[in-house]
Amino acid sequence: MPNGDAGRRPFYYVAILTLISVTLILLNVALGMRIPFSVDFLLFYVLGLMVFVVWHAVLTKGWRRSLLMFGVSFVVAFTAEALGVNFGLIFGKYYYSQVLGVQIFGVPLLAALAWEPIVYAAFCISDLVSPLVSGLPGVSGLKPSLIWPAVIGALATTAWDMMIDPIAVSQGWWV
Repeated sequence: MPNGDAGRRPFYYVAILTLISVTLILLNVALGMRIPFSVDFLLFYVLGLMVFVVWHAVLTKGWRRSLLMFGVSFVVAFTAEALGVNFGLIFGKYYYSQVLGVQIFGVPLLAALAWEPIVYAAFCISDLVSPLVSGLPGVSGLKPSLIWPAVIGALATTAWDMMIDPIAVSQGWWV
């Protein structure tokens, strides 16, 4: 982390939130129950993650950089979703059901907001891992400051998307 230990307390918060979530999922599986992926659950979870994201970003990057980063990433996520829903671009042809609430151009605001923690986590992962990858033999001449953060961030966001898509489709959030 660029600012030393500034992000440690938010990290503990998200670690506890993750531990609680994993425990609830394991209890649901052990007891043979169906996990309640309602919109209220999703909204609560996204807002819980946003507490971490904003807290961590402000402590480690400052208000201005954080606001710029969140603004740009929200606009990019919303635009990508709108292009997909309306023209079948980027993610292919799909549409959102009314389950996720208020929509603009066919995109629920919750869906665009949900990209914020995903993108921020990918940014943090690439920020931590890129120096390690760039030190490996045979990759030092590949301009790691440009290539590796993009590759690692893309892998992280794709992994998350591949995990959430089956859940979202089974819950009728999008088709």
